[in-house]
Amino acid sequence: MDDIFSRWQVRQDLLGAVLKAHGAEKHDWRADLGLGRFWWQAPGNGPPSVVADAKVLGSWALSNGSLLAAWENTSLPPSACVAPVAGVPARHMTRDEKEVWAWGFAIAEGSRAEFVYRAPNAQAWIFLGLWNVRSAVPGDQPFEAGPPWEHVRAVLRGIEGVALAELRVLARNYGRTFVEDPIRKGTRWEAPLRALGERLVAAAELDEAKLRAELKAVLAETPDGEA
Repeated sequence: MDDIFSRWQVRQDLLGAVLKAHGAEKHDWRADLGLGRFWWQAPGNGPPSVVADAKVLGSWALSNGSLLAAWENTSLPPSACVAPVAGVPARHMTRDEKEVWAWGFAIAEGSRAEFVYRAPNAQAWIFLGLWNVRSAVPGDQPFEAGPPWEHVRAVLRGIEGVALAELRVLARNYGRTFVEDPIRKGTRWEAPLRALGERLVAAAELDEAKLRAELKAVLAETPDGEA
């Protein structure tokens, strides 16, 4: 395990140096996984400073310590995920953060990623592989958030069949993620997404029948397209 940390420390230090050279180490980050793009940009939807190509490597759920490789995550479009990496478990359970990082680095190596970026939220650590990290040029437009509903529907479909104890945790944590979503602050989707997240958080406290019924209702009411 120490060998993989030694190899990746060099790369991660290089990424830090690139961001510092652009004054971007404290900039906001944005990702559009549909396009396979990643931005660092000045706060408040300012111009991008550094851009990269990106794909999801995997995620670590804070609720139960489960690791899930990107290629096994049905809530993600296949184009946003790296291909399976031989010898790396697609699913695993751990509370050891060092083991989590080693797992992410192993997928990154198998995918020939240049760097790894950890994108945390209330539910999970999302590990992204980055390629072609470069200075932004005038043609690199600032990130513009799109509608969240396709992702919301995928999440709701993905959790509906899990056991009750895990379902409560997932509903609560995904709900908090939607409430706190920083990408859609100030957009027309902020308020409805927050309201949906609050429903999920509240639903986590219901008895099983009511919880599952509420999740089905939320899914049925989730808008399509740009709504």
